[in-house]
Amino acid sequence: MTLVERAGQLARLGRLVDNCQERGGGIAVIGGPVGVGKTELLHAFVARATASGATVLEGAGVCAESEYSLGLLRQIVGGLPTADRDRIRSQLRVDALALACETEAAAADHLRIEVRQLLCETLRDLSARTPVVIAVDDLQFVDAASRDCLLYLAGRLASARVLMVFTMSEGLLEIDRSRTAWYADLLRQPALCQVPVGPLSLDGVARIVAALAPPELVASLAPAVHELSGGNPLLVRALLEDTLPEWSRQVPRGFGDEGATCPDQPVPGSVFARAVVTCAHRGTRMLAVARALAVLEESDSSAVLRRLVAAEAEVADSALGALSAAGLLCAGRFRHPAARAAVLADLATDERAALHRRAARLLYREGAAAGILAIHLVAAGRADEPWALDVLCKAAEESLRTDNVAFAAACLGLAVTACADEAQRRAVTLLRARAEFRTNPGAAFRHLAPLVDALRAGELPDEEAIGLVRPLILEGRCDTAADVLRHVEHAAAGLSPAVVSELHLTWEWLSVTQPGVIADLGRPSGWSHGSVPPSVVAGPALAVASAMTRLLRGGGGESDAVDIAERVLQAAPLDDATFCSLDTALYVLIYADRADLARSWCDSLLREAELRGAPTWQALFAAARAEVALRRGELAAARRFAQAALTHIPAWSWGVAVGGPLSVLLAASAAMGEHDTLDPREMSVPDAMFQTRFGAQFLHARGQVHLAAGRPHAALDDLLTCGRLLGDWGLDLPAFVPWRVDAVTALLRLGRGEPALRLAEEHLDRAGSDHRRSRGMALRALASTVEPRRRMALLREAVEMLETSGDRQQIAAALADLANVYRRLGQANRARMVTRRATMIAADCQAVPLHRQLLAQGGGGAAHLGHAGHPHLERPEQSGLGGGVWDGQPSTGEPDGRIVTGGPLATAGVLASDRIASDRPEAGAATGGGVGLDVLSAAELQVATLAAAGHTNREIAGRLFITVSTVEQHLTRTYRKLRVAGRADLPVSLNV
Repeated sequence: MTLVERAGQLARLGRLVDNCQERGGGIAVIGGPVGVGKTELLHAFVARATASGATVLEGAGVCAESEYSLGLLRQIVGGLPTADRDRIRSQLRVDALALACETEAAAADHLRIEVRQLLCETLRDLSARTPVVIAVDDLQFVDAASRDCLLYLAGRLASARVLMVFTMSEGLLEIDRSRTAWYADLLRQPALCQVPVGPLSLDGVARIVAALAPPELVASLAPAVHELSGGNPLLVRALLEDTLPEWSRQVPRGFGDEGATCPDQPVPGSVFARAVVTCAHRGTRMLAVARALAVLEESDSSAVLRRLVAAEAEVADSALGALSAAGLLCAGRFRHPAARAAVLADLATDERAALHRRAARLLYREGAAAGILAIHLVAAGRADEPWALDVLCKAAEESLRTDNVAFAAACLGLAVTACADEAQRRAVTLLRARAEFRTNPGAAFRHLAPLVDALRAGELPDEEAIGLVRPLILEGRCDTAADVLRHVEHAAAGLSPAVVSELHLTWEWLSVTQPGVIADLGRPSGWSHGSVPPSVVAGPALAVASAMTRLLRGGGGESDAVDIAERVLQAAPLDDATFCSLDTALYVLIYADRADLARSWCDSLLREAELRGAPTWQALFAAARAEVALRRGELAAARRFAQAALTHIPAWSWGVAVGGPLSVLLAASAAMGEHDTLDPREMSVPDAMFQTRFGAQFLHARGQVHLAAGRPHAALDDLLTCGRLLGDWGLDLPAFVPWRVDAVTALLRLGRGEPALRLAEEHLDRAGSDHRRSRGMALRALASTVEPRRRMALLREAVEMLETSGDRQQIAAALADLANVYRRLGQANRARMVTRRATMIAADCQAVPLHRQLLAQGGGGAAHLGHAGHPHLERPEQSGLGGGVWDGQPSTGEPDGRIVTGGPLATAGVLASDRIASDRPEAGAATGGGVGLDVLSAAELQVATLAAAGHTNREIAGRLFITVSTVEQHLTRTYRKLRVAGRADLPVSLNV
């Protein structure tokens, strides 16, 4: 192996050999840190001395044999000529037998006269014939008797042609004081020459790297290798062998396989780990300090290092200095985690645990923080100390605040073993469930059983019992949850205000999540839905829960609910205590038809949950984001977020709440024409889910899948069941679950027009003026039940409503229905224009069945979903009101025959544009009318273009940085100039 930056030292040693041949011997000590190449330099020198004709006698000290008397001397004697070697060995054997029972000191005294003189005379005679070189590696590990002998020879052979060359690691002698005095005597020898060897410079490392890596990477790889290794050649080569495996196969350049790449940063691996351990094992005390430092560095507590290794300050500092000089440490810490990991891996499991236990005790006496103590307790795997339980629980809470959930779980797992009674065990179990809920709610649910048992035995305090209700409901154990509520209510008079507030918060949550429990138990005294008793402190959590109750139970106050939700989202930080309130606030916005606001909040919370590594939070917010995307007509995004929600935590871990993301997944897949990839009849969902609002959502979505698959009877059964449940629970809000819209489609397909009309009217009555999406869907549903002339006004208003709501899928479907009405009334140009616009929006939404039907009806000039973009375009799909064009005819072939002329129109808020005659010239159409787009101002054209592309007024205002009122004024003038009734009639040429 080529030596780097060692030419000067090798030349100096060569001059000593030359001097030895001419004038006499000497002593050379090659000194330097561990691993810097002293042995390689010695071997290179020995090769040169041998080549020059000198007799070389070699030996090496070994740490494990340092107590083996005269071990090195025997190695040196082995290199003598045969006659001399046999004579001295014979003397050594005789003395060894005679002194078998004596101490080493006595043996050394005896041999001083016999063996030393004999060896000295032999070497003197040999040097008269040829120069003699005694080369000893690792002098610091040589046994005491051999050291004394070498010192004796150095003094007696100063004039002979005998050169002694030793290597010695700096810092290790200071660690072992028994060798320090001997080394001082050696330094006093007049012929001594010291040859220092230090770490490689950056240029030296670069030379080694350049021999292995492509030239263009040397500039980036060399500094990183130098930094990580400290210039230690052993570590440098180990790093390169890990980073560039070809080096071990002696490939000078390149990387064997064509196309292979060379990393530009070092990658510590197994070779580096072995090199680190090799360096650490160069001395017993050095190894002990390295191991103790590796254990303490885990908690950044090296202040107790000296006491942990039970060493004096001077000895510990010397060991630290040796480790630093060897390139393992920098500023008292391991240079790289891989170096520390290698030292720890070299420790036996029981030794490592013992070190951690001792470290924990020392740090506790020092008053260290709970988190630091817990690191060592967990690593030790035992919590025997009387203070361990309190430390572990505090550390777990701190870890949850810093999002280190894994360590919190480890602390609590060990804390269970330190509990002295059931009260302590319950407290730890609750904290453990809270920690595990972040990553896997299903695993957290498993901790509930012993707590429920304690409740039934009367051993669980009420303030702990109330916290069981929500997880029990989510797990599907409704009866047990009801028992818990009964138990807490009996003690309501003696509860603290905080527990009473939590009780009312639980009731609010139950009233919109599991209304059946409320119905069975009855309401607490003085409590009503959505109201907070004066005795209860209404914090943000209770305020937003009450807002949700009022919203879903049709209590009005949508704007107040939105204000409350936004305040909670703005003020509450995301943590274990608030994530439920934040999730509720998102759904308040969603069910208030403010998906535009919910979208930005969902995205923000999703990013934070991802950064903080909380799968449960990610899943919950992804489910809300999926709901938002579905209500905005972003079908692919809805499907993607729903799948993500079911990936972050498994479906079984959701409990009954799995109906939320599953319903979005089913609905989006049905609208995209991918319902055949999901069969809801084969989905395994908990039976208890159908007693919750999630079950109603699932039934609605499953009904949509049945409709898309051409199963109207099955669809109607699910949809009516959904409606019955919502009605029984008092949650029949169209903005929550618009089940009637899809039920109308199913009824019309079955030829049942009158019940379809009644459902459409009911939906419209319940929609309310503030819920523009719900009202737009209601108008569209109602339009499907009346004659074509009556439909036009309803559909135009539906389009206007849906445009402001931002649901592009519903906009496309309403436009498709409107185009079909125009076509039936003979207004071909207008039908073609609206069809083309609907086609573009359907393509953007990836509503494949609707898009396919629109293409067949004249939308081919608009955007087209290519086959490469969607694999299902070749399959014919059956659609209806829920996602496609409805022509008013039942699928059974039995026409309803009834023309509706009365009441429904009175409740629909029909626009004045309904009075437009079907035979009126289509002024403003792209193909005629005599009115061109040049009549519009630049601002009007800009606004009209975005409106024709399907953007809502609010979206247009945001993109153009103007107010919504300004957008409305521009559109009003545009309609007048182009002589069109509204947004639905804008020329499709605006999109070109």
